[in-house]
Amino acid sequence: MLIVFTVQPIGTTGLSIPLLTVGTGTPRVSIVLGIHGNETTWHSIIQQLLKTIHLEQGTLQIILQANPVAGLEHRRCSSIDGKDLNRTFPGNPSGTITEQTAHTILDILEKSDAAIDLHTFNGMQTPVMGILIDGGTRENEELVRQFSPTIVWRLQPSRTDETPFQHSLGTILNKKLIPNIAIETNGSEHATPDDIQHCVEGLQRILHSKGMIANTITNEPPRREQQPRHFHRTIITTPTKGIFRPLKQSLDEINTGDIIGTLLHIPTLEETTITTSLTATLLQIEHRG
Repeated sequence: MLIVFTVQPIGTTGLSIPLLTVGTGTPRVSIVLGIHGNETTWHSIIQQLLKTIHLEQGTLQIILQANPVAGLEHRRCSSIDGKDLNRTFPGNPSGTITEQTAHTILDILEKSDAAIDLHTFNGMQTPVMGILIDGGTRENEELVRQFSPTIVWRLQPSRTDETPFQHSLGTILNKKLIPNIAIETNGSEHATPDDIQHCVEGLQRILHSKGMIANTITNEPPRREQQPRHFHRTIITTPTKGIFRPLKQSLDEINTGDIIGTLLHIPTLEETTITTSLTATLLQIEHRG
């Protein structure tokens, strides 16, 4: 199994994006890590994936650190221009550091038969989540089916609260007709061994579905009629800042008026009960002070 490490220069910046290429020929599956520099859980997952597969045909291309400046700083965005890389596509070869980075990533992914964009929700309690962005090909749905996340977030860049995603990587790949999905899992502070195994097996199933590896997975994807539930997301926040203490867990069903947690105010140490104004499924809980 041929494994090659190279770097792709980023425009005129003097920086480069590290690439790991396994195998040769087609099909070509690309995996993107580190669009946000502080999301590192996937590096351990990819290390485990590479230990457990033997590529029989095709090319597995892995962008090891898509946002090198933010990665060095362990920040979501580069401090040089403050731009969110996943809100900057398709980028600009003559623009800021983040715009040039976005342009370079698209160049790398141009000939992909499938692209998988990997993220973590740092500071949140979240199930393994697939993301489907409106406007993609039917193959996007099949990629999600093969990966088999716990839930699927259907993202609609046309919605007022989701317009920033009009410049996300997935939206632009959809326009280029490159099949793609994004996957979110817990950050390193909340990721469990089950989360990691779920993600490794999901990537294995995608590679097997492309004929790139032998089927060594006992956990097959569910039939189409047993697919994970699909959701549209609504964000609710506490009225003031403080330390939020959740009384609910991800995937709990909640009803209008339910107590979902308490908020400890600083510096007064007063505690407020937090209720919800929605009847919904609780997808994620953010533990931000």
